[in-house]
Amino acid sequence: MSMQLIQHIELVSAQKSITFNSIPQTGFTDLFIFYSTRSDRSAIDDPINITYNGTSSGYSTISAIGAGSGNGYIETYGTSVTFGGYMPGASTTANTFGSGSIYITNYRVSASKSISLEFVAENNATTSYQNLTSSLWSNNAAISSLSVTAQVGNLVAGSSATLFGITSGSSNGVTVS
Repeated sequence: MSMQLIQHIELVSAQKSITFNSIPQTGFTDLFIFYSTRSDRSAIDDPINITYNGTSSGYSTISAIGAGSGNGYIETYGTSVTFGGYMPGASTTANTFGSGSIYITNYRVSASKSISLEFVAENNATTSYQNLTSSLWSNNAAISSLSVTAQVGNLVAGSSATLFGITSGSSNGVTVS
């Protein structure tokens, strides 16, 4: 099993989203995306949405969220996007970015896609978020594009995302995929 860089995108100006188009349809079994984001929304946080192939249906998501020193909570989401976490907004500590990762298994198969996400963000003064998310995209199409989008504001300059392809392999006669 190995991980290979497919593409890295870093914004030089504010944009609504970072999109990977033309995701390879050969050579990899899984995808891994790492993202570091901040919003220009004048609030403490801004939710991040993840979409595949530009579609807005077929998603089911559940997140376990920890917020600061308070009690954690569980959120479930409808069918329009996958929840990718809360990124710091313009009202948080300057130049503080949140970071997250997405692992998508069997992204090319003609079946629903299982997705796991994790994300952390903080405002050094008052708030921090941590979330673990499990998602299912009930669509039989291979994933050929993926977008990381600010739900309300825009992603600021310096926000970035990196896409890796994961190959299957073997070790000591055991195939890993």
